[in-house]
Order: sequence, then C-alpha cells, then structure tokens
Amino acid sequence: KYGRSDVLILRHIWEHVYNQNKFIYMLKKIIHKDSIILIEIPDCTKLIKNCDYTMVWEEHLFYYSARTFIQSLNNQKLEILNLKRIHYPYEDIFYAIVKPSLKIKNNIKVPLLSLSTEINRAKKYANNFLPIKNRVFNYLLDQKSKGKIAIFGTGHMCISFLSFFNLFDIVDFVIDENTNKIGLYTPIGDKKIIGPKIMYLEDIKICLLGMNPLKHKSVINRNIKFVKKGGKFISI
Repeated sequence: KYGRSDVLILRHIWEHVYNQNKFIYMLKKIIHKDSIILIEIPDCTKLIKNCDYTMVWEEHLFYYSARTFIQSLNNQKLEILNLKRIHYPYEDIFYAIVKPSLKIKNNIKVPLLSLSTEINRAKKYANNFLPIKNRVFNYLLDQKSKGKIAIFGTGHMCISFLSFFNLFDIVDFVIDENTNKIGLYTPIGDKKIIGPKIMYLEDIKICLLGMNPLKHKSVINRNIKFVKKGGKFISI
C-alpha cells in the first residue's frame, strides 16, 4: 500500500533471529537502495565481564559485544553509518544505523575490546559459573537458618537466577505485584506466585530483588514497612 520503507526499525530482534542470512534477504525485499535500517540490541559486554548469569535466557541465540555486533552486520553486507552505546544500570544497549552496501566503510565511534580480551572474558564467564553458583547457594542456605527467604519479581532474570543456581528449595516465596501472575506458578520449580502482602504475614528476613535494577528503588519504597520490621532487600 505505501511502497518500500525509507526507514526500517528493528528493536531487540537481531539477537533472536535463527537464520540471519534469510532474515536480511527478506528485509531487503521491503526497502529500497537508499533506505536505512536502525537495529537495537542488548549490549552484553558488562554482563559477561561481571559474570552475570541472569543474562542467559531461552529466547536469545546471540549475546553481543560491540565487536561481534559489528561483525554480524558486516557479514550481511550492512554498512554501519552510526553505532552508539546507551548506558543503563543493568544492561546497556547498542543501536546501529545501517544500509545495505557492497563496500563496507563503517563509522564506528564505540571503543572495541581486543579479540584476546573478548575470548578471555568468555572463558572467565564459563569457568566462574560453578564457583559463583556454589557461593550464592551456600550464602542463602546460611541465611535461611535465620529466617525465610523470598524473591520479588518473576521475569526471566528471577527465573534464570533460581533455575541456574538451583535455589527453588531454598527460596520460600516468589512474589510479584502483577495481578495477572498472582496465583500462577513459575515455569520451572512449581513455585506459586504470591502478592507482596506475604512479606508481612510470614517471618521473611531476606527479600531478593529479581528484577531490573531500574525498578529496585520503587519496589523498596512501596514496601518500606518490610525494612522497618527488620527485613532486608538484596539484589540478585
């Protein structure tokens, strides 16, 4: 109806695509030679460096740094007109403005890590999983002797944390404010999702914050009575 797109926006799709060759082939069918494409993805650089295993979840096939993101675009004959990193407390994002081109002349203003640094960080991420898992497990097991433990927020970060670190038997309550989730169960571990009122009805000493850090302050402020009665919030 409107013809081919002048601007095509892809937000948080690139890391999900099973076959990027076919995907780009089809995109080129709906743009013209002067079109530009804006691609936005999660930047995993900080999470890999910090050995944050909640980064991993079932819908992402790729976990990009600046270097690997650039390479993935150039592999598809996409020239980068602009690339920028946007900083957030938990997970940064990249956006790239690209166009199809046979001659790749990238305009890159983001500092790139050396290939050896990238590889070493990936190895560290893999090798540190079991030690960190054991440390988290043992810490929470010790805390459980002092009172019950809850986790707040039932998105993919929370579920990954509980699942990868085998914490379903240690965490007593899984809490969410979303009324559409309350009364349902976690997709693994069969933990019933309960509303925040449980924090005042049970002897909960620790409430783990299992959501994006951007939301931590507002959740704590809405549940300040939990802190006043001796409870403690800890980010996962």
